Amino acid sequence: MVRCDYIPRIQEVQASIYHIVRELVESWGGAMLELYGTTRCAHTLEMREWLEWQRRDCVEYNVDADARARQRLRHLKGGQRSVRC
Repeated sequence: MVRCDYIPRIQEVQASIYHIVRELVESWGGAMLELYGTTRCAHTLEMREWLEWQRRDCVEYNVDADARARQRLRHLKGGQRSVRC
């Protein structure tokens, strides 16, 4: 989540994060991946499609529908809930 009132900045930050994550995934090799996202997020959809194209297995969590997934994601992020711009 990017907290900002300027929509182009939000999209820019999300796209940058997405590309960094893709580069990291490529460098991890065979590690099992966890994908935290939502059904309405274009970046989650694109990441899911890219992982399928790469034939990478992952465990997917919908943070909108699963409170435990939200809690786990917050824990992984060190309690941080959003990126400020």
